Amino acid sequence: VEAQKRVGLEILAYCLMPNHFHMVVRPETDVAISEYMHWLLSTHVRRYHRHYGTTGNGHLYQERYKNFLVQPGAHLVRVLRYVEANAVRASLVLRAEDWTWSSLQRTASDSRPMLSPSPTERPMDWLDYVNDAVSLEELFEMRRSVIRDAPYGDAEWVTAIAKEHNLE
Repeated sequence: VEAQKRVGLEILAYCLMPNHFHMVVRPETDVAISEYMHWLLSTHVRRYHRHYGTTGNGHLYQERYKNFLVQPGAHLVRVLRYVEANAVRASLVLRAEDWTWSSLQRTASDSRPMLSPSPTERPMDWLDYVNDAVSLEELFEMRRSVIRDAPYGDAEWVTAIAKEHNLE
């Protein structure tokens, strides 16, 4: 919540896992993601080490965060689903809504980050959609975008957005 107040960044979905987290965000500026992640992660590391008395004992995170552009519409809906279903794929819960640490479980009365309205409407049967198995092809395409920091969307959109953002 503190990071969200400091940096102009809309949070569309998130899922905190035991050893990593996923977020779908919409930055207001070109540097918002970098500023947000820097403040969030460095503040978390300092607070963690202070709380557990482990200052000087090394890193908490294995590598730098990864990010990629996502085409609005069906591709964004797939990414939102992927994030909110992460605990199910990791066999931590049977149904995504049972995982306390995700945006799927967020209520208006809790202190977790507020979600911004999505630019793409989620299906009416969102819970069923999130809990349905994701195809291997869909998983492969998304993970390829994560690994390569490559845009995720239709081929034509990916080509155009890659050129626009010098990601060829």
